[in-house]
This record gives sequence, structure tokens and C-alpha cells, in this order.
Amino acid sequence: MKQLLRNITTALLLAAACASYTATAQSGDRTFGLGDRNVSVLLGYGDGFTQKIAFDCCVFDNWLGGRGSIGIGAAVGNCLDTHWDRLSAEATASLHYQFVERLDTYLKIGAGGGYKWYDKFYGEDKGFFSWSTNAGVRWYFTRGFALNIEAGYSFGSYILAGVSWKF
Repeated sequence: MKQLLRNITTALLLAAACASYTATAQSGDRTFGLGDRNVSVLLGYGDGFTQKIAFDCCVFDNWLGGRGSIGIGAAVGNCLDTHWDRLSAEATASLHYQFVERLDTYLKIGAGGGYKWYDKFYGEDKGFFSWSTNAGVRWYFTRGFALNIEAGYSFGSYILAGVSWKF
């Protein structure tokens, strides 16, 4: 399972990097407007090493002075520790605000469920309620490619960094 998640993460990072070379430069566009969709691949550390893949779709925009938007989405994350592994899935909602060109700032909340596998000496496997709250920023280098940082609590991490691909 760990190797499969690592392979998926690597493949998505490569796809996002390739997309950055084919996209045109962004000039004056909204970073998260109605109908925009983002896929993010993030790595982080907190309770353990975390891998997160998130999808976000803008469903409402052009408010808060024309700079705000709301998104809904989903995220899947895996947190690895020396004695256990956690796999979680969450539904998410986000509030975005564009302060300056190319910079997407957002607050995100999520809730869902997951499953935790323990080493045989540390406990029994079990399901659990999963939640997340974080603030993030995306800096768009091109129309479709951004670097992404999130801080808060998400899938066992307190800080995550990675790439986002807008389509």
C-alpha cells in the first residue's frame, strides 16, 4: 500500500511538472474563478509523514469585492508512522480570496473517515473520524501550474507543501 501511494504521488508530481511547461503565462486572470478545478499533490510532516491528493472546484465567485470565491472538493491522505499507517478521505469546502495577481489564498475545512493499521504489538486496526482545518496559498507560475503551501491540521500534518494543477 505504501509503495502504491508513493508511485501515485510521483506520477502526479511528474504530470503537474509537465503541465507547467505547456501552459501559457498568467496575466491578470482570477486564480480561482467559477468552474476552475484544482488538483494538488502535497507532502508534509506532523504526526508522521503525510501524502495528500486534493481536488477543489469553484462553485461561486465574484463576491467580497470581486476577489472572493467558494470551492467544494475532496481529499485523500495517507499518514505513515513507525508503528501505524492511516488512510483517510474527506469532503472539503474552501473560501478563496485573491489579494494580488497570481496569488490564491484560502481557508479550507474538511470532514470524513479513515482506517488505521497498527503494527501487531501497538494496537488493533480501527476506523476513525477524520477532519482538517487549514490555511493555504498557491503561487501560480503559469495559468495552470502553482506551488502550494498549507498550514493547519490535515491528515496528520501541520504543514504541507507541493504543487497544484489548474484545469
